[in-house]
Amino acid sequence: MYAGYSNSYDQRSGELTIAQWEANDYTGNPDYIKRDDHSNVVSFKTGVSHVYNHSQNVSITSAVYGIGFNSNASSAAGWTDKNTVNYGLRTSINTKIPISNEVTLGGVTGIETQQQVGQVVGYSMKQSPLDLATTWTYGSNPYWVINTATSNVYATSTNSHLFTEWTLSLPKDFSVVAGLGTSTMHINLNDRFNTALTTRPATFDTSYQSMVSPHFAINKVINKHISLYASYSTGYKAPTSSYFYVTTPAVTTPATPATGSLNHLLSPEKGNQFELGTKGQLFNNKLTYELAYFSTVFSKKMTAISVVSPASPTTTLYTYVVNGGDQLHKGIEAMLKYTLFESNSGFVSSLRPFANFTYSNFTYGDNFKIQKSVVLTEDYSNKNVAGVPKYVVNFGFDVLTQPGWYANVTYNYRDKTPITSLNDFYATSYNLLNGKLGYQTALSKKINFDAYVGATNITAVKYPMMIFANQLPDTYTAAPKEAVIFGGINLKYNF
Repeated sequence: MYAGYSNSYDQRSGELTIAQWEANDYTGNPDYIKRDDHSNVVSFKTGVSHVYNHSQNVSITSAVYGIGFNSNASSAAGWTDKNTVNYGLRTSINTKIPISNEVTLGGVTGIETQQQVGQVVGYSMKQSPLDLATTWTYGSNPYWVINTATSNVYATSTNSHLFTEWTLSLPKDFSVVAGLGTSTMHINLNDRFNTALTTRPATFDTSYQSMVSPHFAINKVINKHISLYASYSTGYKAPTSSYFYVTTPAVTTPATPATGSLNHLLSPEKGNQFELGTKGQLFNNKLTYELAYFSTVFSKKMTAISVVSPASPTTTLYTYVVNGGDQLHKGIEAMLKYTLFESNSGFVSSLRPFANFTYSNFTYGDNFKIQKSVVLTEDYSNKNVAGVPKYVVNFGFDVLTQPGWYANVTYNYRDKTPITSLNDFYATSYNLLNGKLGYQTALSKKINFDAYVGATNITAVKYPMMIFANQLPDTYTAAPKEAVIFGGINLKYNF
């Protein structure tokens, strides 16, 4: 049995434009700030799992779970309340069939189903009745308040997944894996705000059936320490319930009421991936490594389209999603960890440097065009995918001591990143240095204690905390200019 609770509050100053970023103007966007731009999320989850051992070769693992989610968020587009409840179950049969002394067939077969019921209500916002000023100034005027409702959607989505995967273990540490999964998704939406129209019905119901996903892999282990593998898999990503009803928020200049439309032509993305790699441990298990090459083709890739506010050309009013063409993802991932020092008696118990590297050659396919309006079509064919840097490098070290003190230092490099799918704007590359120092100990057999302090961006580098791909003029959420010091205490009770 497990349970978890979280409560987070994130306050933002709104996205920066490219001009603001280049001028080191971190004042943010006043349309966001005066609406108290924030995201407050409260969630609770709980579940129960059980393993039934039918025999030495057959076991059944089952789990049921539930998740409650509540959020409120505000932005330049207004205020949104969201409440959802998720519940589901998963059960699988694990089977091991000895065929001979050197050949074994093992498999897992099961079902998973989950349903989400939720309601999302949107509101416009207005100047506080207590604020009589003609110009809003941060720190002097109160935040804007919730005005009238602009949308109210009640949604139910159900996902079901049947799967089976079998591994044939052969002599000389050779194995073959084959699996098959099939998924279905059903979405039912009820618009409880807008009057039913032929272009926007009050009820929308759709299903995505028979999304069949095969998986194949072969693996060879050499000297019990190195494995070589190759795999091929297919997967689907169906649209979520929030993609279908598109609400155009009300604006004041020019005076335009909230309207909406039904985005009913969306199709699931489909991905086909081939991967070739190796992983293992060398030098008496001191060196751990992983190296993989992957090539993935996504078809009908879903892409977000942003719409600029007519009242404020520097503000994105809303976004909607469309299916595009093919998207090609090719890349290399590598990881190294090395135990440079290890002792059971000295003050320092271990020193482990590490490094990882990612190369991402993500491009749009041929004839990848997006119809953004009646008169505007953008051609992304063969350009780099927005929001994805070519190179990402991380390295650092971990130190553990016998008394319980520990330290961690990391260096991160992120290559320049295309901001738009047209590749006409790029975010510059940056380097980050982070560190953490802490102390951990067992207060008793059941209680663990951990206290730590750390710093991010120690060298005070200018970098974006987030890049909003294809949402011009909104572009960046800026990270703090100076180093950020943080700390915390964790208490863990083991039942």
